[in-house]
Parts: sequence; structure tokens; C-alpha cells
Amino acid sequence: MPGEYEKQLEDLLQVLRSTLAAEVERIASVGSFAFDPVTKVSAWSGELRRIVGVPETEQPGLEALLRRVHPDDREMLLQLSSRPGTVGEKLHFHQRLLREDGEVRHLDVIGETIKLAQHPNPLFVGTVRDITEPTRAETLIAEHERRLGEMRSEVLFLARQSAMATMAATLAHEINQPLTAIANYAAVLERLPFEPAREADLKAAVAGVGTSALRAGTIMRRMRALMERGEVVREKCDMDDLIRKAATHLTLLRDPGVTLDLHCGRCAWIDPVQIEQVLANLVRNGLEAGDLSGTRAVTVTTACSGPKILVSVEDRGPGIPEDALRDFFESRASAKPMGMGIGLSICKTIIEAHRGSIWAENIENGARISFSLPVA
Repeated sequence: MPGEYEKQLEDLLQVLRSTLAAEVERIASVGSFAFDPVTKVSAWSGELRRIVGVPETEQPGLEALLRRVHPDDREMLLQLSSRPGTVGEKLHFHQRLLREDGEVRHLDVIGETIKLAQHPNPLFVGTVRDITEPTRAETLIAEHERRLGEMRSEVLFLARQSAMATMAATLAHEINQPLTAIANYAAVLERLPFEPAREADLKAAVAGVGTSALRAGTIMRRMRALMERGEVVREKCDMDDLIRKAATHLTLLRDPGVTLDLHCGRCAWIDPVQIEQVLANLVRNGLEAGDLSGTRAVTVTTACSGPKILVSVEDRGPGIPEDALRDFFESRASAKPMGMGIGLSICKTIIEAHRGSIWAENIENGARISFSLPVA
């Protein structure tokens, strides 16, 4: 009975092969098929039935697939199924199914036209893989990337808007001093009688208007360069001389409450216009702090500390609240009726652009704000 035993063994092996093949298809979610374009007869594996959703009670084939294919893919499927294939021709395409519950499934189809000796017509055989989950993941990733791109664009837009707003506020804040000087000179011109004896005063007032207007333009150009590109137009300046000269055109430094105590005599590579603006801001704040305590007094001192020039502005105001010292130079809402809350932030930006540092501290009967700059 050896022949019968071998036959049973071969049948058992065939069942095992079919079972293993079906299990492999199930695990990989890949079905297989054979299709005769002439007779329209199809043969499907069990996994392909599951993927497409064709029950055992329904005949698999082109008609079953057409009933389930996505309406937008129906024409493509009809064209592919009606064309006679050339032996050896390979096809790779995507197909969508539309389930009764509205779910869309995505299939990846790979096939080739072959010719079997025992079959009269060429056959299109291949595999179908369900790629719905990977496709959904890719769509989700693409959507997230699109939204991230939109968010990046929005952040960049807001950053540009913020930068423009900051620059506008900075320029408005910094040209306030020369514009105030212009207004003061204009007021003097209005009050002065037009007499030959007052000609010198008139000329001085007119010159003051012109100088202040030019200064306003210089401030705008240099502050814009600093805010946009971080550029500083440097020249070698004696710090003590700079402050003395600034007192000739900055009315704040000529206030009766301001005392200059200059003992440095060293030079630094700086933008004199910007450093003058820092001094103007600090002195203005000091005088206003003194007004609050009833002692309008500010002392500007210079000194040398190793490789650095130290400039300090002391006032006799109520001092700085301890909880405000940590972020004292950050932009904030101003407590002043006409303030913008950015003066100290501008000072910090300017000093750091000069490779210096600025800090604030409370002293007896007031506060001191100091900044240091490298010696030239």
C-alpha cells in the first residue's frame, strides 16, 4: 500500500500548503487573484474575499468588485478589465472601495499578465494589499504638516507684525526728546518779539529747531538699523566728553536737579546718538522718580573699572520694588499717563548691542541704574 500512503501524504501536504498560504495572506493582509479578461472569470483567495467584503455566499469576480468600488474609480476598473493584456506586462495601481457604512478602503494592486499552457487565454494574476491604515496615517501626517506650515506662516507673520510694532513704538519713544526740543524752540520763537536786539536769540532758536530735527532723523535711522539688523554705527568717543556735549542739546541734562560727576577720561567704541538716548531715558526716569518722593535730584557719574567704563545714574526716588528688579528691563505696561513701557527695554537692547551690560539696584534714599561698556 505504499502508493496509497504516498497519495495521502501528498494530499496532506497540499492541505498544509494551502493553510499556510492562507495564514500568510491573512497576517500580511494580502489577497491574491487570477482574472481572464476574455471570459471575465475570476478566482479569488479567501483573504481577498475578506479584504473586498465578499461573503462565501456571493460569487467573487468583476461584478462583485464593481458593486463595491468607489464611484470615482469605477471607470478606471472597467477600462483595465476590458483591455487584452500582453504577456509579461506588469501593472501597479491603487483602488478604492466604498463600504455600505460609508468607509473608504484603500487597496494596492500589483499584477502581471501570464500565459499558462493549459489555459487558452492570457491571465492577469496578482496580489491585493489593504493599505487603508498606512494611507490614513500618511493623510494625517500630511494634514498635520499642512497645519504646521500654516501655523509657522502665522507665527512668522505675527513675529513680523510684532517686530514692526516694536520698531514703531521704539522710534516713537526715542524721537520724543528731539521733537519736544523742537516744540520748545518753536514756543520760544512765538514769544520772542521780532526786534533787531533779539536777533541772536532768534537765530539760536531757529538753529535749535534745525539741530533737533536732524537729530530726530539720525535717531530714526540708527534705531531702525539696530532693531532690524542689530547694527551699531561705532566711533571712538571719550565718555566724559560725550556726556558734557550731550548736556548742550539734551535739555534733560541741563535740568537744575541733574549733577554730572565725571571722572573716567577713557574712550569706548560706541554709537554716540544711541548712548545719549540711554542717558536721556535713565535721567528722565530718575527725575520722575524724584518727583514722586519730592526730591528731584539725579547724579550721573562715570568711572573706570578695569577694562570697562562704568556709567551710573542715581536718583532720590522711592526706589524699585524688589519683585520688579528681576525683570526690570523688560517691556511692560507703563504706569506713566503718556508712557509706553519700553524705555528701559530700549536701553537694554542698545547697551547689549554695544557688548555691554546694564543693571539696577536700590541704594539708600533712592535707586541706581548702571551700565558698563568695553574700553576702546
